[in-house]
Amino acid sequence: MKNKNVNKKLIIGIIIVGAFISSLNQTVMTASLPRIMTEFGITASVGQWLTTGYLLVMGIMIPCTGYLMEHFSSRKLYLISVSLFFIGCAAAAFSPNIYLLLLARVVQALGAGILLPLPQVVAFRLYRPEERGTIMGIVGLTTGFAPAFGPTFAGWIADSFGWRSIFYIMCALAALSIVLGIVKLPEEEKHSEGKLDILSVILSTIGFCGLLTGVSNQGIYGFFSPVVFGPLAVGILCIVLFSLRQLKLPSPLLELRIFQNRNFTLGTVLLIFAYGSMLSVSTLLPIYIQNLRHYSATVSGLVMLPGALFLALLNPLCGRILDKRGPYLLSLAGLVLLGGATFGLSFIGIDTPLATVVILYAFRTLGVVALLQPLQTWAVNSVESKFISHGTALMNTVRQVGGSIISALLVTVMSVSARDNGDMKGIETSFLVTSILVFLSLAVSAVLMRPKKSAEESREKESAAALPEDSSHIIITIAREYGSGGREIGLKVAQALKIPFYDRELIAMEARECGLSSDYVESTEEGLSLRDTAWNWAAQSYGAFETHLFATGNLSEADRLFQAQRQVIRQIAREGSCVIIGRCADYILKDYPGCLRIFIRSDPGQRRQRIQTEYKIPPEKTDAVMKQKDSERAFHHKRYTGQTWGAPSNYHIVLNSSLLGIDRCVRLIVESVRTVK
Repeated sequence: MKNKNVNKKLIIGIIIVGAFISSLNQTVMTASLPRIMTEFGITASVGQWLTTGYLLVMGIMIPCTGYLMEHFSSRKLYLISVSLFFIGCAAAAFSPNIYLLLLARVVQALGAGILLPLPQVVAFRLYRPEERGTIMGIVGLTTGFAPAFGPTFAGWIADSFGWRSIFYIMCALAALSIVLGIVKLPEEEKHSEGKLDILSVILSTIGFCGLLTGVSNQGIYGFFSPVVFGPLAVGILCIVLFSLRQLKLPSPLLELRIFQNRNFTLGTVLLIFAYGSMLSVSTLLPIYIQNLRHYSATVSGLVMLPGALFLALLNPLCGRILDKRGPYLLSLAGLVLLGGATFGLSFIGIDTPLATVVILYAFRTLGVVALLQPLQTWAVNSVESKFISHGTALMNTVRQVGGSIISALLVTVMSVSARDNGDMKGIETSFLVTSILVFLSLAVSAVLMRPKKSAEESREKESAAALPEDSSHIIITIAREYGSGGREIGLKVAQALKIPFYDRELIAMEARECGLSSDYVESTEEGLSLRDTAWNWAAQSYGAFETHLFATGNLSEADRLFQAQRQVIRQIAREGSCVIIGRCADYILKDYPGCLRIFIRSDPGQRRQRIQTEYKIPPEKTDAVMKQKDSERAFHHKRYTGQTWGAPSNYHIVLNSSLLGIDRCVRLIVESVRTVK
C-alpha cells in the first residue's frame, strides 16, 4: 500500500464499510432478542449470550489483533475477516435453533474483532502524519454512529420483515465488501514474522468462556449444579494458568505486571462494573418493552435511540472536559447519573409512561459517556510510557470480558428473581442491584480517585525546576504574524545583544526529542489545524485500544511535538540568554521573571509584499496562505496554552513593524532589554 498511485479514498472507503457493518452488528441483537426468545423458547439467561458471547469473543480477539496485523497484510486480513463475518451472518440467517445461532454469532465476532481496528491501521499506512486527522475523523464518526443506530435499525427491520432479515442485509453488505476488496484492494508485504503464543490464546479462551458459562447457567440451574460450578472451576483454573504463563513469557500476550499499578487496577475494576451495568440494562430493557409491555421492536429501538445518540455524539465534549478538568469530577458525575437513572428504572412498572423510560435511559447513557472515557484515561495515564500499548490492550480485554460476565450476572439476578415473583419483579430487582453496584463504585471512586495536593505541588516544583536558575538570563520570545518580519527582527536583536538565536535551529532538537523526522517537524510544528481536532475526536470516540495500537505512545504526533518543544525550550533557556521565535515559548517560560514576551504584527499590505518577495508565493495565493498560517498558529496557541494568540495582555511589548520599520523595532527591543537588566 505504499504505492503512490493507489486510490487512497477508495481503499479507506472499502475498509470503512467492513468496519461499519461489524460495529452495527454489536447492538442489532438487543431489539430483536425478545422475538428470538419467543421463537426458540429460551430464557433471557440464554438469550443474552447472543450479545455477551459476541462481545466476549471480541474481547478474546483483542490481544491477538496486534500480532495478526503485523503478521499478515491488510488486504488478506480484511478479506479473511469479512469472509468470516459473511459466513457467520449467513449461518445466523438460516439458524434452525439457538445453538447454531450462538455459533454463528461467535464466527461473526471472530471477523468483527479484526475488522474494527483495521481502518485505523490502513489509514496510518496510507496517509502521512499530517493527513491522518481528517480521515480518522470520518472513521470515528462511522464506527461511533453504527452501534448507536443498531437497535433502531434492527427493531424496524425485525417488525417489517422478521429478525432474520437483519442478517440477510448484513450478508449482502459483507458480500459487496468481499467483492470490492478482491477487485480494488492492493496487496502489500507482511510487516513482521512475530510469534503468537497459541497456548496462551487457548487458555484465555477456555478460561473466559468457562467463567461466562458458569455465571449464565446459575440463573437456570442454581449454583450447586455441575453445569455451574464445573465451568466456573475450569474457567478459574485456566485463567490462573494463563496468568502464570504471561508472567514467565518474555513477550506475553497480555502484560499482567501492569496490575501492580494501583490506579490502573482500580480504574480497570471500576470500568468493568460500569461496562457490565451498561450491557445488562441494554439487554433487559427491550425485554421489558416488548415482552411485558407488548410494544414492537421498532418502538423498543426508538426508546433507546436518544440515549444511544448521547453515547455517539457527546464523547468529544466529555473529552474536552476531561482535558481541562481531569477525570475525577467527570467520573463522579457519570456515576451519579448512571446510578440515579438506573435506580429510577428499578421503579418502572407495566403502566409507566414510555416517555419516562426514554428520559431515564437517556440520562443513564449520559452517565456512561461521562464515565467510561475518564476512567480509562485515568487508569492508562498512570502506566509507564513503555507499557502504554500493553495497558490499553489489557484494559480493553478485561473490560470486554469482565463487562460481559457482570452483564450475565445481572441477567442471572433477573432470572432468579423472576422465578418466584414474575418477570417484571425480576427486571426491577436486576436494575436495583445494578444501581447498588454503581453507588458502591461511586463511594470507592470518591475516596481513591481524589487528586492529591502533594502530586500537584510536585508538578509545580518540577515545572519550577525546569526553568533557568539564574534570573539574570534574559529570554526574549517573539511571536509574530506571518509575513510581519518577526524572524528578521529576532535575528537582528540576537546579533545586537550577542546572544544565541533559535528558530529553525530548534527543528533538529525537537525531532530528536520526540522521535519524529525533521521534515515532519518543520511542516507541522506550528500547524495544528481542524484536522488535528478531527484526530482528537476520533481518538476519544473510537476507543483507546484502536487509537493506541498503531500510534506511538498515548499521544498524537502534535501532542508529542509540543512536549518536545517544551523540553527543548526549557533546556536552551537554562543555558543562558537567547532569542526564541514562536513555538509557544512565551507561555512555556511565563513563570520565569527574566522572560521578555514580544508580539510582532504588521499591516496586511506590508505582509503581502514581504510574503511575495521572501517566500516566492504568487500574488493570487498570498491572502489565502497568510490567512491559513495565522489561523494555524492561533489554533495551535489556543490549544496548548488556553490563551488568545496576539492578545496584548499576554505580552510585554506589541510592535507594528509596518509603522515602525524593522530597524526601529530592533532598537526598541534592545533598549527594553538593557533597561530590564
